[in-house]
Amino acid sequence: MYCNHEVETMPRATMIELQTQKLQKMIKWVYEKSPFYKEKMASLGLTDQSIQTLEDLQKLPFTTKEDLVTNSPFGFLTVPLSSTIRMRMIGDYKPVTKAYTSADVGRNVEMTARALVAGGVNMADVLQICEDYTSEQALGIQYAAEILGATVVPTEMTKLELQLEMIDKLRITAIASNAQQMLQLLVAGQALNYDVAQLAISKIFSLNNDTKNSMDEHIASRFNARVFNLYSPLEIGSSAMMFECQKKCGLHIQEDYYYPEIINIINDSNILDGHMGELVLTALSTEAMPIIRYRTGQMVAIDREVCSCGRTLSRIKIP
Repeated sequence: MYCNHEVETMPRATMIELQTQKLQKMIKWVYEKSPFYKEKMASLGLTDQSIQTLEDLQKLPFTTKEDLVTNSPFGFLTVPLSSTIRMRMIGDYKPVTKAYTSADVGRNVEMTARALVAGGVNMADVLQICEDYTSEQALGIQYAAEILGATVVPTEMTKLELQLEMIDKLRITAIASNAQQMLQLLVAGQALNYDVAQLAISKIFSLNNDTKNSMDEHIASRFNARVFNLYSPLEIGSSAMMFECQKKCGLHIQEDYYYPEIINIINDSNILDGHMGELVLTALSTEAMPIIRYRTGQMVAIDREVCSCGRTLSRIKIP
């Protein structure tokens, strides 16, 4: 099942053409509107016309978390505050401020809907969300699930007994949460004499700030459910920039919205597909606060071969 068949199965040449067009528009946008990138590009003698191809991205400097902490929101903000509909302080230590336009929120919901459909969510599902609603992830999951016609059950993270009662009585079929919360739910289930493996849950969407969830197999076996990992760097502020499909052959990248690079951590050069390096991301459609060449710190390899699920979106793998 696909949520957006055209994009998710787009031929590689067509995707590259789309990414190139979006990149050219994005570079022009940040050059004209972003104080941070305007200054960075000017210091290197670059203009919006300097970046015409995906390979030209390498002319631009990387963006780091420290850049975001120091300069957000106003150094990165490309629209007046009156054009934003939401702002968040993300992270407990050295938080990053993120702002969103209505179009940014819409794109996040669309990406999340693709991820939920890839994991098998449909209008017959009852989806419990047990995540901090001060994060963009929880709202993104809720809006996307509702658009797909699923029944959504928001739950407070600290009330584990109530969460278990809801799962049992409301016949919850899917959960969106994080690995730590799911482990706490397992412990609470044992204490309260719930046989969690016998509950109606068939799929769990794990919201991660890292590309690898070391607990997914344990959680899957204990709940007798499939775990689908969703990944988005905390600083990006979205729900499912990358997602697992039914085949679980890596994390599919939402390439029409984010362009990935894998760089050598020794000399910062781009490396060949299939080789391990650091994941670097460039926003192709973000409106309020686009980020160019963001160093995620995640060590991964990229696979651009067509997945057995039929999706042509590149996949992140961790050998």
